[in-house]
Amino acid sequence: MSEAVLLVGTKKGLWIGRSDERREHWEFGKPEFLMEGIYATCIDTRGESPRVFVSGHSEHWGPGVYRSDDLGRTWTETQGAAVRFQLGRALWARGDRRRARALAEQALAALAGDEEGTEIHRWLTTHR
Repeated sequence: MSEAVLLVGTKKGLWIGRSDERREHWEFGKPEFLMEGIYATCIDTRGESPRVFVSGHSEHWGPGVYRSDDLGRTWTETQGAAVRFQLGRALWARGDRRRARALAEQALAALAGDEEGTEIHRWLTTHR
C-alpha cells in the first residue's frame, strides 16, 4: 500500500502528516525546521523516488531551500539556491528577463543537486 504525505508549512516550521492510501487516520511527527517560516513546498515525481523541496526563512540565518529524497525523513540544505531565487526575482521585477531566467536555471540545478535542474527549468518555461 502507498503512503500519503501531507506537508504543512507555517511561520513556526514544517509538520509532516503521514497516512495510508485511504487517508482515514493521519499521524504527525515532530516539527521540522523549528522556528523557520516554511512558505513553499513542492514535489518532483519524475525520478524513481519522489524528491520533496521546501523553502524556509529563519530570522537568524536567512532564507534556505531544502530537499529530501525520503519523503521528509531527512533533509539536505541546498547551498546558494535561495539567494539565486531572490536575485532572479529582483531582476525579473526590473525587466531583465534573460538574466532572471539564467539565475533560475542555476538555482534549479543547485536544488536538484545535478544536471536535472536545467530540464526542470525547460519544463517550467514550456508549461506556463
